[in-house]
Amino acid sequence: MKFTKALFLTFGLFFSVCNAQDAKEIAKQKAKLQLYDEQKSGSTNSNYLGKIVFANSEIKDNDPDSKYITSYTFGDKLYTRSFLANSIGNSILMQMVEKGIKAKVINDRGSEMTTANIVYKLYLDGKEVSKTVDGELYDEYVLHSLEINSCINDGTSADLFGEELYAQLLSHPELLTPGNHKMKVEMIPVCERCSENSKPNKILAVGEINMVIPNTIKVTESDCFPKKQWSDPKLQTEALKLFKKRTDAYRVILTDKDYTVVHNEYGVPLRKSFMAVVVFKNGSDVTYEYAVFERIFDGVGYQGLQVGQASSIPGRYPESNARKVNAECLKFLK
Repeated sequence: MKFTKALFLTFGLFFSVCNAQDAKEIAKQKAKLQLYDEQKSGSTNSNYLGKIVFANSEIKDNDPDSKYITSYTFGDKLYTRSFLANSIGNSILMQMVEKGIKAKVINDRGSEMTTANIVYKLYLDGKEVSKTVDGELYDEYVLHSLEINSCINDGTSADLFGEELYAQLLSHPELLTPGNHKMKVEMIPVCERCSENSKPNKILAVGEINMVIPNTIKVTESDCFPKKQWSDPKLQTEALKLFKKRTDAYRVILTDKDYTVVHNEYGVPLRKSFMAVVVFKNGSDVTYEYAVFERIFDGVGYQGLQVGQASSIPGRYPESNARKVNAECLKFLK
């Protein structure tokens, strides 16, 4: 089956959507949909449909149910698998019908929807704490598969889909009090090109687990700050002094390996710049943000270090928002 991306762009322009649909009509329209073939990779019984299960290692096909855990200690490895009643691709199409879009419209449009998008939301003790940002699973299998693997913490520096849930949770020390907490994760489909009235929003799978917060939270260096690429204590001190008006400025991490020299069209140097992370500490509140530093070429040599514009390094733009990390991360800066 083929669908064009234009299908999603035009829903809001050409189709009125009824909020209340007759149940029989919805069932009739769903029966007419040209759906993706669906397949499950493991031997899962129906008790897990619509659920997310957890384990301390990657969940593989045909792993026994005994591998699933109902409690874990915060900081340990944590993997998930979602068991879906319908594949993500088909769930998106069915929810469109439920929003009032006719099956014929979807089928006639034709498409090349080669990926399916989802977000995960994480709740702690009933409060939403973090979510993935319009996460995209790029493999075509997610259009067909009834079982989706993800990872919340694999204990390495690898940036796996789902791990931002853990990173954001780690940055909320006020919630991570020692003892038992209830953590819930939801999977929701995403249709970025659908109109507001036709966007799918039903939860595809949900899972809950008891989370034990230890007295001392385990963090790895990869949980904390961007990796240092360049060691120059004198340069770090010089850069930090440029933030002396901020009493909470604590440390500079050189995340570039060297200066980038920028020339004009005649090959004459204009400046040399580098990107770094500035860490701020205010009591137990620890944040960091990216900054660009530069030395201007005056025709003879390079002048003193100064904070540059975000556009000082062509083609590179630092993140503009400060990011909060757990105070335990400070130990990696000593």
